[in-house]
Amino acid sequence: MYGTTTVLDTATLVIDPGVVIKCRDYSSMITANGTLTGIGTDSEPIIFTSIADDNYGNPKDTQNDGNNVPGNSSSGRIAIYGKKTSKIENWKFNYGGYNSDNWVVYVSQGNIVSKCEIKNSYRGIYFYDNANVLNNSFVNINYFPVGRYINQGAPVLLGNTISNVGYIGILITGFGTDSPTIKQMDFAGHPNVAYIVESQLTIPSGDVVSIDPGVVIKFNQRYYGYLTINGALKANGKATNKIIFTSIADDSAAGDTNNNGTASTPTTYDWQGLDFTGTASDTDNILKNCEIRYCGYTNYWSGAIRVTDCRVVMDSIKVNFSYDGALCIFGNANPVITNSQFYNLGNAPIYMDMFSSPTFTGNKVANLPRIGLRLRGQTISGTIPVRSFAGYDSITYIMEETMTVTDQLTIPAGITFKGNGRWNIQGRLDIQGTAQKPVVFT
Repeated sequence: MYGTTTVLDTATLVIDPGVVIKCRDYSSMITANGTLTGIGTDSEPIIFTSIADDNYGNPKDTQNDGNNVPGNSSSGRIAIYGKKTSKIENWKFNYGGYNSDNWVVYVSQGNIVSKCEIKNSYRGIYFYDNANVLNNSFVNINYFPVGRYINQGAPVLLGNTISNVGYIGILITGFGTDSPTIKQMDFAGHPNVAYIVESQLTIPSGDVVSIDPGVVIKFNQRYYGYLTINGALKANGKATNKIIFTSIADDSAAGDTNNNGTASTPTTYDWQGLDFTGTASDTDNILKNCEIRYCGYTNYWSGAIRVTDCRVVMDSIKVNFSYDGALCIFGNANPVITNSQFYNLGNAPIYMDMFSSPTFTGNKVANLPRIGLRLRGQTISGTIPVRSFAGYDSITYIMEETMTVTDQLTIPAGITFKGNGRWNIQGRLDIQGTAQKPVVFT
């Protein structure tokens, strides 16, 4: 097979048992926009493989070039998109999934992939909508056996098996704009298998993505693994069934997802974090009973969660093992942070703009190198707020950058600034300390 064969949306293609289809290269593809039916049998499976695969066909050496060993990028793909139910069963797919970017089988709507063997491939089956992926075997898969585009469908993963795969989990490739929910799924004998993010993903503006209690999401890229929220993220866990955002190397949540035993252990900078932007919803963003672990790579972030010009409700969350701080609060952000824990951080728990408007209630900190509110350098004016955090009234501001005052800045009594930052006064500075409550710069 050369190029793409398309089954039109009004057409039907039937492939008989025992048929052997050999693909010239990765660009060879069957795209079923209509109905595709291919039901092989145990004795006569349908073969979909590389033209260099001399194990199948008549003659087996289709290229007549002697013994040739195909690579994992040398076969084609099949995409089943039709709205009428298609079904493929008892197929053997070999050497598909060109490099690390493509899948052997793409299946959507309510279409069915059953009792198939996907072998010697970079990636396996990519599914979404109400697709059924049933009783398939995944053998010698370099990376991900399954991947999912998250939309409102209710796909089914049942009875599948894996052998010698790169990852044990479901790769998330993106989010639909229909406000979907990420639910727990079982796969290949692994209950509540982890979802995996291997690059930067974005929840679009106006979209609301919900996450059910108990879901585990692991991030696989130190530099690019993070979630940008331009819309809304509703992560409502339970005290006894928390939602976990963590590193791919964290085997304590959903097991050994990168399938390498004890060869890797998580570090405090394995992924970037959660980024709530200025277009994010002011009413729908919530993190409740969530844990955020092993993130906050310092070259790009100064905290595990970044909130800019929006409101996020954080209730009973735990930020643990962050390379830098826990929260970045910038611009006009007004997050509400209650009953949360910030443990084992590499810096002060909060990095913020002076006049952002967070609300802190009932939070705890432990095992930190510094306790205070760390300030981002900027041009400021107005009256500096006296803040309390984690049991510390009038908590210290940590200043390590330059603050520029071009108008009037008032500093109330009792505030303390610590650090090697610089005050650049181009306007008027009104310091209102008293003998009992001095303003301290140290």
